[in-house]
Amino acid sequence: MTFHHVAALPTSPMFIRTHRSLELLNSATICYQPNMPMDTIPARTAYGFELVLDVHGCDSNTFSRNHLDDYFTRLCNLIDMEKCEVHFWDDVGVPIEDQQTSPHTKGTSAVCFILTSTIVVHTLDLLEAVYVNIFSCKDFDPDAAIAFTEQFFSGQCENTNFIKRI
Repeated sequence: MTFHHVAALPTSPMFIRTHRSLELLNSATICYQPNMPMDTIPARTAYGFELVLDVHGCDSNTFSRNHLDDYFTRLCNLIDMEKCEVHFWDDVGVPIEDQQTSPHTKGTSAVCFILTSTIVVHTLDLLEAVYVNIFSCKDFDPDAAIAFTEQFFSGQCENTNFIKRI
């Protein structure tokens, strides 16, 4: 798993994942261990946290509506979130001549509303890539979500960002 540093405004309280630590910009580096309770992260009070994943080398057979709904159900159980409604945007039911063919648009987008916010997934069939945003005002274990997402889609996170939202 490779973690990249992202640019942020100097006043933006953003966590940057670097190897197995989280760095709060404009603050001290925080050693982050799997299953570390989020309330042990020193900083300003958070509204919530957002985990942003770019997963590549995925099995595109996992990109169907049924698989994505299963992903949401299992992820919510794993990170202790209450799954509410799921909505899809894709080519299901669209005439062949009107379906997407570009590598950057052919796929399924899905929004899973959870009691504490949303989980959004964008799949790209031809690129075998999945882009995931997990946003919640309730604490969750980002390492568990990363490992599950990689395993579920049979891919590898190429870019991972964990952001504190205030």
